[in-house]
Amino acid sequence: MATLIERIVAEVSTLPNELQKEVLNYVEYLKNKIPEPTKEQRFLSLLIEQGLIDEIPSEAEESENDEDFEPILIQGKPLSETIIENRGPK
Repeated sequence: MATLIERIVAEVSTLPNELQKEVLNYVEYLKNKIPEPTKEQRFLSLLIEQGLIDEIPSEAEESENDEDFEPILIQGKPLSETIIENRGPK
């Protein structure tokens, strides 16, 4: 049984040249309509390929986590000040 792509190619090859050009133009239009992946999307895809994560978290999951965020209260000076002090003089 032919795959969908094979059936489409076979069907398009039977069309007159002008209609084949229209199909080609439409395919090019669809190709250009697909946005390039962002750096973050490429990075997440790489993590999946390397087996470091199983799936890309949805934006809805991320925003839900943000809503539940409660900062941890610590005693003493802010952590950023401690980090700067530990770096030493410039």
